[in-house]
Amino acid sequence: MEKILQHQQIYPLPFEQIEKNSSFEQILGRRKSDYTEDERKARWQKAMALPGGQRVNEYYSNIYECSDCTHFQNGWCGYASLPCGVNPILTYKDGSLGMACQGIGHQSVVAKQMQIEFDNSEL
Repeated sequence: MEKILQHQQIYPLPFEQIEKNSSFEQILGRRKSDYTEDERKARWQKAMALPGGQRVNEYYSNIYECSDCTHFQNGWCGYASLPCGVNPILTYKDGSLGMACQGIGHQSVVAKQMQIEFDNSEL
């Protein structure tokens, strides 16, 4: 337990030191400005490639509230630059599932009506 706590005190955590005991904060950063979106995605992918990571990734990437949002990109919130179910307050604190943008950035996709024109002259 002490070894885990010691590991979780390292910040910023170098990419090569990401492991199964790394915290959300260590992997994704304390602030959006800590890492670029590409760096954050690479760090998340590295953590999710560890044993057990696939189930964690599925849990935090499949949040219903985000599925109709313009910022939703394959389980990633483009607005917050986080997995869509990783709330930077709730999840960082205790692992709870929540919207990455905390609902502030949610923009519903506007469905477009398709217009179909028939040429009935050939009927």
